Amino acid sequence: MVRCEKCEKELTRDEIGLYLKTVSRRAETFLCPACLAEKWNVPESDMRDMIERFRRAGCTLFEQKE
Repeated sequence: MVRCEKCEKELTRDEIGLYLKTVSRRAETFLCPACLAEKWNVPESDMRDMIERFRRAGCTLFEQKE
């Protein structure tokens, strides 16, 4: 089980993928989308939109929906 380094929320595969894709492929600790959005001073909805864009683009870090 992987948790957010800041708030301890359990992370989904997509949330981990977002961090790996946008911050570092070598990350060993992660932030949830809410904490990442706060760090970058952007709306959390932007983080969720990024997940969907990367998924649609076929990035293998994200669960592909059928």
